[in-house]
Amino acid sequence: MSVARSLQQLEELSIADCKELRHIMSYEEEDGIDIREDISPDFNTSYLVFPNLKKLSIHYCPKLEFALPSSCVGLVHLQELEIFKASELKYIFGHYNHEHHSSYQNLIQTKLPVLKVLKLQNLANLLGICTGNYQTCCPSLRELSCVNCPKLSTSCIPMMVGLEVGQHLNRGVSYEKEQEKHLTSKLEQVEIRGFSELRFIWSYPTSKQNVSLQYLQYLKVDGCAKLKCVFSIMMVHRSLPELTSLVIYQCEALEEIIAGNEQFQSLANAKICFPKLRHLAVKNCNKLRSLFSIDVVGMLPQLSTLHISEATELKEVFIHDGEEGIANDEKIEFPSLREIKFTKLSSLVNFCQGFKLQPLKAVNIMIDECPKFPPISGAT
Repeated sequence: MSVARSLQQLEELSIADCKELRHIMSYEEEDGIDIREDISPDFNTSYLVFPNLKKLSIHYCPKLEFALPSSCVGLVHLQELEIFKASELKYIFGHYNHEHHSSYQNLIQTKLPVLKVLKLQNLANLLGICTGNYQTCCPSLRELSCVNCPKLSTSCIPMMVGLEVGQHLNRGVSYEKEQEKHLTSKLEQVEIRGFSELRFIWSYPTSKQNVSLQYLQYLKVDGCAKLKCVFSIMMVHRSLPELTSLVIYQCEALEEIIAGNEQFQSLANAKICFPKLRHLAVKNCNKLRSLFSIDVVGMLPQLSTLHISEATELKEVFIHDGEEGIANDEKIEFPSLREIKFTKLSSLVNFCQGFKLQPLKAVNIMIDECPKFPPISGAT
């Protein structure tokens, strides 16, 4: 610990292939005094370490128990944190002495004010970001990659994506009051993979919270077997202006991309939901019966590539519950579409029942093992 406290100018710390490493910092005795006794969970008296650290990288340290002690503060310049292949890691910020931390009941927040990149990968035993009464806030987070962390609590997701719903709820703030809040995330890129228990990414779809993802450009969700939906209808209404790529793989329970698709008719005059979305890919989502409501078609002016594969229950790309489209024989148009790939869609029968697809020009179309889907005319 004394060495760590002396590294005032350290800006980058990289640790790799240390197979026996258990702790980055150890609390040894100084002048016969065990300094662990001086460690306090009080935010104001905790140890200041690595005050200029900008990047912390840990790769393949299979016995590491945690990255840094929760009682260490002062990481005010930390911008990047990545931890890969640390199979025994349970918390990023942990404790040496469990009894000491469990006896303290007040909630303590460790703030990483300028953290922009957080990457967690192949951490088989990771349970959370902090232990016990500590919680971490990352208000400047821009890029989140969380891959193959099967035990990580799903309550950590709102915090990592820049929302603090879980923290407020844990403090006893009523859900009704929390619903009234306007929550904004600064995230630009998100990859979430291997969360087997995750049902909702941002918040429950029935929540009245106004969650804004106005900076989000890239979202990939993969291997979330219990995920029910990706967005709530209130989230896509005016709050995804920068999203360019949406990738959804192996979400077996996914029923809707947007929860409450049918409500889009009530938002007929709403601002375009996905004004910059160019790439949409869906694979191995076998409970999904359609991608979107037909009302979303006009909200995809930049869609360039559409890839759908191995979705056995998908019957239509877009769904329409009413009769208006059938009576008027309306056409649906994608002005920027350049590539369509449909593969192994055994139930797909058309783009949208009762609507005609506007003839496509200069579009690369690949249809494979879609026995019920009619040919698309006008493609070159």
